[in-house]
Amino acid sequence: MDDHSRAFSITSFVLGIASVVSGWTFFAPITGLVFGVLALRRNTRDRALALWGVWLNAIMLAVWVLAGSLAVAALGFGALAHLWAF
Repeated sequence: MDDHSRAFSITSFVLGIASVVSGWTFFAPITGLVFGVLALRRNTRDRALALWGVWLNAIMLAVWVLAGSLAVAALGFGALAHLWAF
């Protein structure tokens, strides 16, 4: 087995945990997701760590997308309400 795939799975898992704990919501989860997928494609022995990393990072990205969508919707409704007030 390749040492890089082990490092990729550990990096993905650590970035996933750090994203959840510290609230990193965009760049760290994307990087962790990429490392997790690379580790899985290289058939790492640490498959569980890579899968946990992929899932944690994917959840944090989903939270970011949901929060961003809600913010855009709130701004849009606020702008519409402002226009209708006149």
